[in-house]
Amino acid sequence: MNSSTRAFVLTCSLLAFAGAHAQTLPDEISGRWHLGSGRSQTFALEGIKPGPGDDFQATLTWWTLDPNCAIRGKAVSGKVTAQGLRLDATTQCKTSFTIELERRGDAWGGQARAHGSDIAAELRAK
Repeated sequence: MNSSTRAFVLTCSLLAFAGAHAQTLPDEISGRWHLGSGRSQTFALEGIKPGPGDDFQATLTWWTLDPNCAIRGKAVSGKVTAQGLRLDATTQCKTSFTIELERRGDAWGGQARAHGSDIAAELRAK
């Protein structure tokens, strides 16, 4: 196989890979995060749209235990990964965290991990 044929095959493979990710994106993922001792709140990723490459854009609402810290309808971007979706966010009280969600049958699940600490919340969504 010559170099231009290899380049063409690689390009087609990458486009097919990106297209497959774009087709699997839901329009919305909403559910609850759970943090030990029964503490729980709601979250929603709405208007999920594929972006260039493995990127996606959405609107995030993330309720916190302190209502003053909540994220309400903030535009965010993230990455489509082999496992699902990954994005970083920061609350109004400046707590930064990473959200990782994966498809689990008809639902979604994962974790939100606060940066610089070992705090992790379990995520369950539809």
